[in-house]
Amino acid sequence: MKNNLKLLYTLLGLVFLFAYCSPDKYEMGASISKDELKYSILQNPEDPNMIIMESLNPGFTPTWATPYGQSIRVKDTLYIAFPGTYTFQYGVLSGGGIVEADAMNITITTTNLSYVDDPLWTALCGGVDNEKTWILDTGKYGLASGPMGYADPSATQEYENFTPNWEPGDVGQTAEDLAATMTFSLKGGPYLTTVKPNESGGNESGTYFLNASTHTLTTSNASVIRVASFIDNASNWTSNIKILRLNENQMRLAIMRTNSEGPWYYIFNYVSKTYADNYVPEDVPDPNFNFGDQSEILSVTSSKTWVVDTNTPFNWSDLNGNLMNDWNSIEDYPDWTGYNAAAAANIAGCAITFTKDGKVTIRENDGTETEGTYTNKQSTNTITFKDAIPNFPVAGWVNISTTAANQWKIVKIEHDVMGSVSGIWFGNRDTSEPQYMVYHFIVGDTGNEVDVNKAMKKALCGTGSKTFKIDTNWPVDWTNFEGVGWTKPGEYEGWFWDEPTIASLETATITFTSNADGSVTYTRFQDGITSTSPCTLDAENMTLTIPDADLLKFVGSGAWMAISGPTIKWVKGGFANVDTDGFWLGVVSKENEYTAYHYILK
Repeated sequence: MKNNLKLLYTLLGLVFLFAYCSPDKYEMGASISKDELKYSILQNPEDPNMIIMESLNPGFTPTWATPYGQSIRVKDTLYIAFPGTYTFQYGVLSGGGIVEADAMNITITTTNLSYVDDPLWTALCGGVDNEKTWILDTGKYGLASGPMGYADPSATQEYENFTPNWEPGDVGQTAEDLAATMTFSLKGGPYLTTVKPNESGGNESGTYFLNASTHTLTTSNASVIRVASFIDNASNWTSNIKILRLNENQMRLAIMRTNSEGPWYYIFNYVSKTYADNYVPEDVPDPNFNFGDQSEILSVTSSKTWVVDTNTPFNWSDLNGNLMNDWNSIEDYPDWTGYNAAAAANIAGCAITFTKDGKVTIRENDGTETEGTYTNKQSTNTITFKDAIPNFPVAGWVNISTTAANQWKIVKIEHDVMGSVSGIWFGNRDTSEPQYMVYHFIVGDTGNEVDVNKAMKKALCGTGSKTFKIDTNWPVDWTNFEGVGWTKPGEYEGWFWDEPTIASLETATITFTSNADGSVTYTRFQDGITSTSPCTLDAENMTLTIPDADLLKFVGSGAWMAISGPTIKWVKGGFANVDTDGFWLGVVSKENEYTAYHYILK
């Protein structure tokens, strides 16, 4: 019987729409024998392609095995578009388990194409008497970033109502993966043929059915094309696959991951081959950035050495310089990149030294140095190398290298707390899509040590003293220990910000004063009361120790918030920008969290 049911999927089945009749309770009933099973499976005399199934055993939950899946409804209707012989089997849940009747065949001799006139059918296969071929999206067609994304199954993931949580452009897909095709046909029946140079099983010929009502796709004797390295991670590639998007040019299907990594949706992205073959990418110009004097950035007054950041050596960014992957450490890099702690040793010694007079020295990982020259074109943020060309193997397929024209573009720069440039992301523009592959370099040993405590003191005290107040436009944030929080400017919540809070902060200030002996005094003024305390600065750890006074208090709804040290953390804000942007002082409020207050110059 099980073999017969498997054979059902080779028949020319089409769409089915289950009628929305309320079933009996889904529970085990009393025991029942096979002889007591009562049911009807009938063709509608006015439409023989409509099959009506009804359970006649009150108090028992029915189980229907149909050509198009399982049902537990008391009464259901199947709409079968094409002629053929179709097998059904009725059963019920009883105290002794599932009791099933003998399988029953129904032969349909007529065609009813109204069952396949939904626009989704046209989108999938081109409609009756047509066929349509689909391929994996390479990320080059302006629809998706690549062949596959990810989505959280605990969130809503339904047709045209879904939210991917990560859409990398590269998941390790091979040329063979991208050469695979699948063709959905509706010429005489729902045929599916695949060409799979990436799978050991080779090409396939089978059938499929599309449920336009539930937005699901089921295939038989053939599966959708996929990135082969992910096949073993999921157990269901054929039955009731979620359709998240389906239109003339694009299809997105959700496959549930079932391996030891835990449940998660893989979103496979497809484009119609016709669309791909005729796609002409939009001409997106390469943008230029104003980072200031790039000669100063690269070499300062004489020379500057830049080393590869082994913590985050590479990423991808959009054309505006926004990084596309949230990688902040070696551990964040997924396996498909090949980058890990062992690979970090491949680039630990790599560096580039730029001099003010246009010379460059490339240092390989083994210490070998090559000298050459470079030119810097400020208007396009490009650096062109000559005689010494950076080429640092990282891991597997990843190389830190220039374009064919021996060029890099400065895509993004980073500043330290003193406002100095501390990091550069050099990028290569992708030749087929609007993005860069970017490489991260940080300042190496320049021989110019800076007293950061003096920089911190100058930021807080100036030449004598500075007075600060709470920024009422963005007063507080809750951040992790890296300074990443969740509040936004101009947005307030009543549980920390109300009229009494605002009133208490109108005249409240903190002042930092530089004394003649080099020490710093902290003064707090609020509600007419002045408190003072010595203040010890530790710029290396970005902390202030204030033993005898607190930060400004939020009364009213914010009275519960922590303000006491004695160790106060400088959570975020650069030393050089204190007068314009202010800075954030925080107190540990719970594990891996600061309550951080935004102070600006009064």
